[in-house]
Amino acid sequence: MGRERTASQSHDGAIMLQQFCTPIKYGALVTGIVVAASSASAVMAMDDQAEQILSSLPDTLMGWACGDIRQWDTGNLFDYLDGGAELFLSYGFRSLASRTYSSPCYPDIVVDLFDMANAHNAFGVFSHSRETVDSSFGQGSQYEEGLLLFWKGRFYVSILAFPESAESRAAVKSLGAAIASRIRERGALPHVVLLLPEASLMKHTVRYFSNHVWLNSHYFVADTDILHIDTSSGAALAKYGDGARPTILLIVEYRNKEDARRALADFTASYLPEHSGGRCARVENSRWVCCRCMDTVLSVVFEAVTEDVGESLTAKVHQRLKTGIPHE
Repeated sequence: MGRERTASQSHDGAIMLQQFCTPIKYGALVTGIVVAASSASAVMAMDDQAEQILSSLPDTLMGWACGDIRQWDTGNLFDYLDGGAELFLSYGFRSLASRTYSSPCYPDIVVDLFDMANAHNAFGVFSHSRETVDSSFGQGSQYEEGLLLFWKGRFYVSILAFPESAESRAAVKSLGAAIASRIRERGALPHVVLLLPEASLMKHTVRYFSNHVWLNSHYFVADTDILHIDTSSGAALAKYGDGARPTILLIVEYRNKEDARRALADFTASYLPEHSGGRCARVENSRWVCCRCMDTVLSVVFEAVTEDVGESLTAKVHQRLKTGIPHE
């Protein structure tokens, strides 16, 4: 995903160059940011909360000075994200507030705060490309090579400093902690995600989406939307096993039973045209595909080593749906 990384290089004339080049003290920086942030009003309007969160951060850090807050919405997001706007728009993006911290000695730090309208959308965007399981920031996070990503409530946060340095790493994590502390709300995971059985789940592979395009980006099923995954439904995708040749589980929750049954019928007709009945079928790669529909939920297992493995996963999904509690 491309992103605009230009920012004003002007700084307060009273700040001397040697002050900008002072090595960052991680603990002191966290304390300074949190104290500054705590002075902001705790009551924020729904539509401008992202801007107020960024405004509550200090204008200068030990080594950086920030530019003005810039904002984007659904009408001009493409002006900021080069090739990445589609992802956010497909997840119900509402607005973006951004601020860039600049220094003559260290790489820029670009802070992007996305208002995704609700927690399900924020988690979905975060899950799209995560590779680790970590809760150091917000309700889920990952840090790699200067880029910190996390979600909390309806917000998705990206803080980037590239190329990475020891000083910028400390600053990025300090900013992340400060922003996470200013987001007062927390959000629940989508119900369909909670239906994923926990045994043998590779948690970092969990994905949530409401668009079949993203299903195909993670695991290709068909050129057309044979499972009818759209904004009226929610889908969770995850891998199970040891990672070598994992089993793939897809769960889709529809708005009513009729939509779920129609999706099952269309999937079977398109994906398993020679299937003669039953819930499982062996496909060309000698792996098994199993599917089961219960109420508004359709579960499909791909790449199962045996029929029993596929049957077991779908059975666990629907037991969780039936009882409302984990049942392994």
